[in-house]
Amino acid sequence: MELVHGLHDVGFRTVTNTPIAVRGEQLALCHRVWHNPDGFDLPMLVLVAAGTSGRVGYQIMWDAEAFDAAIEELDRRAGQH
Repeated sequence: MELVHGLHDVGFRTVTNTPIAVRGEQLALCHRVWHNPDGFDLPMLVLVAAGTSGRVGYQIMWDAEAFDAAIEELDRRAGQH
């Protein structure tokens, strides 16, 4: 939550998430973009794991260019479930 508050504090107001890889029912790798009204966008990759209640259990974030590392972690964690 600190990250979200920090992004809001520096001017980011909206965020879009696009799933790019899913493993099972609880793991997804998303392309997330934070948008600033001045036209600056902050893209990143986010591994999102849903808990049994459907709420987010955890998130791991990477720079948008770190696709190989993100997909490797997604596959590694999928093997743990």
